[in-house]
Amino acid sequence: MRPGARSRAAPRPTGVSAAGWSSSVGRRGACPRSGGLPGRTRGCPRAAPRTIPELADVLHPREAAELASLSPGERSAAFTRVWTRKEAYLKGLGVGLSGNPAADYVGSGAVPTRLPGWTLTDVLVPEGHRAALALHTP
Repeated sequence: MRPGARSRAAPRPTGVSAAGWSSSVGRRGACPRSGGLPGRTRGCPRAAPRTIPELADVLHPREAAELASLSPGERSAAFTRVWTRKEAYLKGLGVGLSGNPAADYVGSGAVPTRLPGWTLTDVLVPEGHRAALALHTP
């Protein structure tokens, strides 16, 4: 990070080791790129609804099917939930987006799916943004 720059990474929860957690924050509409630092996603323009089917091809097949079944108005928010959850989880694994986003199912619904050894949760953030937290729970 350049001198004087502020980190936008989410603060680590009290009592949690740095090695055991990761977060992802993005604008509604999603941004399929990493900010380059653990626990951080750079802000980006809202994904156009026509591009979501193309981006969904890199997701788990069940997630892609869930997104395809939604109306265009619901699809953008659901895609962003999936992306921020998936990015937090992959960062927690230590592989980030170099890992295979299609390998693990995190779900597009209001509540993330359970992953063995992990607590995955959506984080309350201001309107227009989405965030997720992945906590390794051995």
